[in-house]
Amino acid sequence: MDSDSLFELGVVLLCLALAAFASMADTALRSINRAKIQRLIEEGVPKAEAIRNFLERPNLLVVTILVVNTFALVVASSFATLFVLRNLPFQYGPLLGAFVTYFAVLFFSQMIPRLFAAHKPEQAAMWVAQPLEIVAILLSPFTRLLTAILRALERLLGAKHKPAGPLMTEEELRILAGVDEEDSNILEEDERDMIQGIFELEETTAREIMVPRIDVRALEADKTVSDAIDLIVEFGFSRIPVYTDSIDNILGILYAKDLFKHLKEGNLSISVRDLVRPAYFIPESKKIDELLHELQQKKVHIAIVVDEYGGTAGLVTIEDLLEEIVGEIQDEYDREEAKIVELGDGQAIFDATVTIGDVNDTLGLKLEAEEVDTIGGLIYTQLGKMPSVGDEVRIDGVSITVLSTDGRRIRKVKVSSHAAQDEIES
Repeated sequence: MDSDSLFELGVVLLCLALAAFASMADTALRSINRAKIQRLIEEGVPKAEAIRNFLERPNLLVVTILVVNTFALVVASSFATLFVLRNLPFQYGPLLGAFVTYFAVLFFSQMIPRLFAAHKPEQAAMWVAQPLEIVAILLSPFTRLLTAILRALERLLGAKHKPAGPLMTEEELRILAGVDEEDSNILEEDERDMIQGIFELEETTAREIMVPRIDVRALEADKTVSDAIDLIVEFGFSRIPVYTDSIDNILGILYAKDLFKHLKEGNLSISVRDLVRPAYFIPESKKIDELLHELQQKKVHIAIVVDEYGGTAGLVTIEDLLEEIVGEIQDEYDREEAKIVELGDGQAIFDATVTIGDVNDTLGLKLEAEEVDTIGGLIYTQLGKMPSVGDEVRIDGVSITVLSTDGRRIRKVKVSSHAAQDEIES
C-alpha cells in the first residue's frame, strides 16, 4: 500500500471519528438531565457551563452538529472512493467500497456513539461540550449564516422561532419527582416530596386543609385583653378570630402583638372589640396555590373559610399551606401526637381529621367519598348515627373502626384492609 493510500485511509478513519463525535454530541445534549447540569454548575464544574450554553442556544447546537457531521461524512465518502479505486479491481471495487463504508458509518459513526450517549448522557456531554464549543467558535461565521438561513426557512414555512426554554419543564419536574430514590441520584426523598407537594397545591382546596370549625379557638368581642392573654398563653396562638353572637359572625382577627401596649400599661379590662384587624374571608373551594399567593400579596397569615351559606367552616393559616409542601411543622406549642401511626400488615391508626387521600396514600387504598374529605367524615356518612367507640364500617374491602371519641366527635380510627385481616387470622 503506497503513501497516498495510507493518507486516504487515515482521512477516512479521522472523518469517521469526527462523525462519531458529532453523533455522540447530538444524542448526549438532547438527552441530558438538566437538573444534574444545574447542580454541576452550582458546584463550579467548568464543562457544565459549556453544556448550558448549548442548551440555551438550540439553533447553534443543531447547526454546528449538522456542519460537522455533513463535512465528516462527505469527506469520508470522497476519500473512501479514492482509496477503493486505487487499491481494488474496478469491476467490484466501488460496490464493495460502498458496502464497507456504509456499515462503517452506521456502526462506528452512528449506532455505537449514540447508544453510549443515550446510556450515559452526562458523561458523554462532559466529553464533547468543550471541544464542540471550540468548533462552534471556529465555524461561527459559517454557522451564523446557516442559522440566519434556518430562521428564514422557519418563517417561510410558518414555523415560529421559539426562544430558549427553561432549564427544566414542568413535565420534567413531575417525572423527576416521581422517580424512586434508588433510581435517581438527583433528588433526595424529602426534595421529591416537596416538589410533589407544590404541584398538588393547584389541586387542593381550602376545605381539605383547613382547621375545622369545631377546632377553631375564637374569642367573643366583649371579652377583655386579660381573657385574650389567657387564651394566647394556654394555646400559644399569635392570632385569634373574634366574633359577635356566634362564630358564624367573625368580626376580625386579634393579633397578640397588639396586646403588648395594653399589657405594659395595665389596661387589661378593655374590650378586644376595638383591637381587631379586618379578617380575610375565602370560600371552601378556594385552591390553595391561589390562596398562598393572595396571602403573600395581602401580607396576612390567616384566612377565615366560609361555607356555601356564609357561615364559618374553619380557618387556614400560612403554616397550614407550608405544611402541604414541607410536611408537618412542629412548634413548641404543638402536642406531640402523630396523626398517622402505621401498624404494618396494611393497618394504621389515623386522626379523624386526616384526609381520605392521605389514608389512601398511606395504605395504598382507593377509598372515595364525594361529600366529605376526612376519614372521620366518611365514618359519619356510613354509620348514619352518632359514632361510639367500637363502631365499625366496611367499604370496598376496607375495615374502619372508631377507637376514641370526644363527645359527638370522632378522635381516632383504625383502618385495615380485609386482605390484611384475613392474613392475620390465618
